[in-house]
Amino acid sequence: AQHWQRTLDFLEVATEAFPAYLAQTGRTTRATRATRLLQDEAERVVQGRMRRPIVIAGIANLSAQTRPLVEAVTRFKLGALVLPGLDRDLDDAAWETLGVAHPEHPQSGLADVLRAVGVMRDDVRALATLNAAEDRYDGQAARVRLLSEAMRPAASTGAWQGFAERSDPDEIDAALAGISLLNAATAQDEADAVAIALREALETPGQTAALVTPDRTLARRVSARLAAWNIAIDDSAGRPLLKTVPGTFLDLILACFDNNFSPRTVAALLKHPLTRLGLSIGAVRRAAGALELLAFRQVYLGSGLDAIRASLSRASVSPVGDSTIVHRAVARLNDEDRAAAEALLTELAAATVPLREIEQVGAAVPLRSLVRAHLEVAEALSRREDDGEASESFSGQDLWRGEAGEAAADILAELLEEDSADVPIVAADYPAIFRALIGGQVVRPRRPLHPRLAILGPLEARLQTADLIVLAGLNDGKWPRLANPDPWINRPMRADVGLPAPERRIGLAAHDFVQLAAAPRVILTRADRVDGTPTVPSRWLMRLEAVLRGVDRVVALEADPSAGEAWLAWSELAGRVAEHRPIGVPRPRPPVALRPRRMSVTRVESWLANPYSVFARSILKLSPLDPLEAAPDASIRGRIIHEAVHRFTVQYPGALPDAAADRLVEIADDILTAYVAHPRVAAFWRPRLRRFADWFAQTEAVRREGVARMLTEVEGSRTVSAPAGDFTLTARADRIDAGAGGAIIYDYKSGTAPSVAQVTSGVSPQLPLEAAIAEVGGFAGLEAGPVQRLVYISAGGGTPAGEERWITKASPDELAAKSLGSLSALVAQYDDPATDYRAVRRGQFAGAYRYDDYAHLARVAEWSVAEGGDE
Repeated sequence: AQHWQRTLDFLEVATEAFPAYLAQTGRTTRATRATRLLQDEAERVVQGRMRRPIVIAGIANLSAQTRPLVEAVTRFKLGALVLPGLDRDLDDAAWETLGVAHPEHPQSGLADVLRAVGVMRDDVRALATLNAAEDRYDGQAARVRLLSEAMRPAASTGAWQGFAERSDPDEIDAALAGISLLNAATAQDEADAVAIALREALETPGQTAALVTPDRTLARRVSARLAAWNIAIDDSAGRPLLKTVPGTFLDLILACFDNNFSPRTVAALLKHPLTRLGLSIGAVRRAAGALELLAFRQVYLGSGLDAIRASLSRASVSPVGDSTIVHRAVARLNDEDRAAAEALLTELAAATVPLREIEQVGAAVPLRSLVRAHLEVAEALSRREDDGEASESFSGQDLWRGEAGEAAADILAELLEEDSADVPIVAADYPAIFRALIGGQVVRPRRPLHPRLAILGPLEARLQTADLIVLAGLNDGKWPRLANPDPWINRPMRADVGLPAPERRIGLAAHDFVQLAAAPRVILTRADRVDGTPTVPSRWLMRLEAVLRGVDRVVALEADPSAGEAWLAWSELAGRVAEHRPIGVPRPRPPVALRPRRMSVTRVESWLANPYSVFARSILKLSPLDPLEAAPDASIRGRIIHEAVHRFTVQYPGALPDAAADRLVEIADDILTAYVAHPRVAAFWRPRLRRFADWFAQTEAVRREGVARMLTEVEGSRTVSAPAGDFTLTARADRIDAGAGGAIIYDYKSGTAPSVAQVTSGVSPQLPLEAAIAEVGGFAGLEAGPVQRLVYISAGGGTPAGEERWITKASPDELAAKSLGSLSALVAQYDDPATDYRAVRRGQFAGAYRYDDYAHLARVAEWSVAEGGDE
């Protein structure tokens, strides 16, 4: 198959190119060097050149590289092999099955070691200790026998019945003394309980405790919970360099180039604590905030620093329409803020020149050049106010201080000095290469953060001991990890070339578990659900529970509340409230003097649908910012259509021009100039505008018949009497055609137009309220008089391309009177100080809630569930 051939071609890097490179340069790999050193050491032992004792201690598995040395040492008269945790209790029949048949067994690796050196298990002597009595605890032998029985090979688990029959209850109790099982509902509960258990250990003077887990997420959660009590705990796994302050800073620089200086990455870089650009902290943060408001919190067009500069020049002024649309937050910025934003962008452009110059070249350059340019950009960006010009590499800047900073400096220095730094690469590949090179780097504290607490991985725990051992994350797939099938080589092939079975890793993990579970004081923990997903208990826990179930001792594993070990209960108490009083629907009642006395016809529908939105917008003066990298959305498309039709009507108020559709498209193209760089506009908006223009040109002549004058985008208002004083209703009508029979009011909709039923029922009162304004001559240039017709024009450009919807179930004057009366009643209702601007959800206004910018402030998702849904 072709994909296999491509894979083989790629693997030639390892099978041909890399060996050829090693032969040409006379180099070798670290693995090859280590293998040769082991072979040389084995030859020294075999040839009798060693005169001192040799001890190989702690080996639980045998590899092809270590086997010659292990065999040589066991035959050396001054040699000794120390096997950790050799199981002397497992019967001989089961022992003989270990190795190839049961690689997942904790003793499988040790069985292979003994077979390799030709030593029987009975010939291995127990290692005497200087303080044997102190090193053992009551019940240790019983605990070891219980764990041995629980880990018995699957083929011999039938012996569990015999174990139950011959076991001594007192011995089982002794084995279980000091071991507890903590079964939490969620991973968060597990972390809370483990943190409390470790915190409790500190109450005993001199007592030590260690959390052992391969689950780094769980370890971080426990560390965070202990930090709440000002307990800094040492995690032996360290912290990934890319997650540290210097690491994220170096990565964000490359992210800007990866994403061509997109607003998200630039905003993140400018807000990073190391970004200074020669300014004070306050100055750079204020300038970054102003730049974000002016350039990033609007529709983003184009890419690169030039696009940011163009957005900044627009200063959040909409290119659509005659009136400017400026956000309140932007309006509060002064000239000094705008100048600071421009200066910050200039400094950013200057600081990133080294990498941008290499990127513009396009050709491959040595890796060293890219690393040096990366370094120069990082130091220019992190240059403090008192640093003057950019300093020499690896200066005393904040970027290189501390453990993480020094680790980053060491890695960059190593990349600059390596011979591989001369390898030519394309600048576009550098971010991925850099992340791959430092992805495995971790930062560890120079000294233990707490003298009596630690977080360890299973490997580090082999060399540590503590009074209390917490074995956490005991879920199958996490501890042990599943034996994933090898996509390159199957099991028989692995055996033919001498590679171990995938389950061998499970056996080594099981050996660590048994060793740790034999400690005097042990807590075993797991969670029923992790990130909402049900879990399966670790196979070791299920084996242990199966054995204990046969002797009626499973309950003995549970934490004993009377002994002060109910960590889960304590965790629950920490988050429990004495009385649960759910917060209901917000019911703000501001003073009448603060309530709006002026509102547009489009906002009246929002007032009816959700009064809380009026409170948030008109009284609290809250308005949402556009998201970063906002794409042109439906609202902008609607404004473009409105503006295009408005300009067309103004230019051709009488007879339609020849090729009217082409002329309308030309006008729309002029407006679309600011948005042509966006792919959505080119792919979807232009074709839709073309289809709508064709439909509009075909139907416009009929609409103009009998029309004496057309008004477009015309402002109007009408005063409504109310208890607290006059209330002004305002409107901006898309189009009003004046004729002998009365006015025809049009409203263009780029989306779905309201149905006739919604208009006549009062759910969508916009056009009827505009009719009420028109009747009294409230629109500029329109005399008072009757309204002949209310019409919605759908301008979506889809199927159909356009559509007229006449409101015919009731006459315009009837609808106007009804809507005006409803508005008067609504204003009078809210002129009552007792009336609240309640957040509601009514089924007939479902469409309005899709654009509710204040749902999160009203906590709609919370009270909707508490109160059972819609009202």
